[in-house]
Amino acid sequence: MGVKQAYEFERITKTALEQDLCLVALKGSIIKSIYPIPEIRTMGDFDILIKPEAAKRIKEFFMREGYKFENDAVGYVFYKGLFHGKVFNTIGEEFRINTPCNGIVVF
Repeated sequence: MGVKQAYEFERITKTALEQDLCLVALKGSIIKSIYPIPEIRTMGDFDILIKPEAAKRIKEFFMREGYKFENDAVGYVFYKGLFHGKVFNTIGEEFRINTPCNGIVVF
């Protein structure tokens, strides 16, 4: 994750918290810091978990922050410049979209 992406992600999550919105970051944006060499954990977007009942408020929040927010084939997507991500209502939804082999996770 680039410095600008990290800064923007931190700014967005802090601003959301100040507005009593809960955004739970998933995958790379969180686990990158525990890698021995964080730069080897590349990341193109941010996946965020929200409560389904907060979807309208989350959409309004991102729009106030200058983001485009739309529904596409994989769910809700937000973007502004190079910063973008997906919003999921459940962990199962995120697994279904981002896991190969029809949702079967192989360890």
